[in-house]
Amino acid sequence: MEPEINPEFEILYEDDDCVAVNKSGNCPAHEGGLYHENTLTRLLEKRFNYRLYPVYRLDRETSGIIVFAKNRNAVKNIKISNKEYLAVCTGRIRDNKFTISKPIGEVKGEYIKWKKAVRPEGKPAITHIKVVKRYEDRTLALIKTETGRQHQIRVHMQSVKHPIMNDKIYGKTDKIFKEYLEGRNVKTRQALHLHKIILKNKTIISEMPGDMKKLTDTA
Repeated sequence: MEPEINPEFEILYEDDDCVAVNKSGNCPAHEGGLYHENTLTRLLEKRFNYRLYPVYRLDRETSGIIVFAKNRNAVKNIKISNKEYLAVCTGRIRDNKFTISKPIGEVKGEYIKWKKAVRPEGKPAITHIKVVKRYEDRTLALIKTETGRQHQIRVHMQSVKHPIMNDKIYGKTDKIFKEYLEGRNVKTRQALHLHKIILKNKTIISEMPGDMKKLTDTA
């Protein structure tokens, strides 16, 4: 039995080569781990009745825009630029704008086998952060990435002591992840949302979802 997901999605753009979809914050984009049928790829394939191919990765708990190619050959030809994320980060970020340029690599010996971290021997990673609004104990930020390392934003924000709120793996402590393994905090998810992309010279926008708005409305 696969874990439950939030299967809701919205088609934001479609042409002969691709489809851009707004996904929920509890839905894996593609097969992996415990998820085989309960994925956005399978949901879309059932709707369109043919195979689809994710153009880039988006973590299960990251909501927002993801693009699928309608055939394998189109994957490399579909150009995505200007990815902008909205994130609710812990603590009050001091600087209005700043850039994190720290290499990201594997964490050997970690019980979370897919965990990444800032490592001198890692691959170059560059993230740009702009504060949108500060609250008493959290900050809404607009984040852009120059590189596409796995978990890049989450690792970089943890490295400056402002991790994404409710991040089970890259939080301030392992407490949230341990509670998740024990069956607690299963309904919370990391407050990260892919808000805007440019696809084929078209700007596609997905507004911040309700669960993230609650984190700022109640701050």
